[in-house]
Amino acid sequence: DMKSENPEIDFFDFSFCLTEDRSITYNTEAVWRECFMNKADAGERKAARQWLDAIGAGDIVSKENVYVQVLSIGDIIIIGAPGELTAEIGKRIRGLLSGKLVLVCENANGAFRYVGSDESIAAKDYESFSSNIVYKAYPLKPGSADIYITEVIKNIESR
Repeated sequence: DMKSENPEIDFFDFSFCLTEDRSITYNTEAVWRECFMNKADAGERKAARQWLDAIGAGDIVSKENVYVQVLSIGDIIIIGAPGELTAEIGKRIRGLLSGKLVLVCENANGAFRYVGSDESIAAKDYESFSSNIVYKAYPLKPGSADIYITEVIKNIESR
């Protein structure tokens, strides 16, 4: 944290665990068949197979900490958010910080995954599902976007 002599300027960071120790209950073979076998091209199927093999070997991250930085200058709030948040999440954050000009900067200080809405997770679309191959991570569970948003808002409002 860095407090300026000017009370209008504040810079701070915080972290939280996005995935906690939530149990992962995916049947990996069924997921692979459902999401990749019929939809993907040969390269995507190969990547999906490698991802599933990594799960079997225990090489997939199951607990993820998120490190966020915030710069506040008067009514302007700049959020340095790791990962790629869907537009819906950015809009929700801005809506909850009414009266402020909010800029959400993604992939700040690292990229760790896409964070999608519950609808995106249920649809198993690219952002919420297929991209996990690239990031070597389990798919997020429903409610993950709410955890991200709640932590960001809580930490900003507590200043």
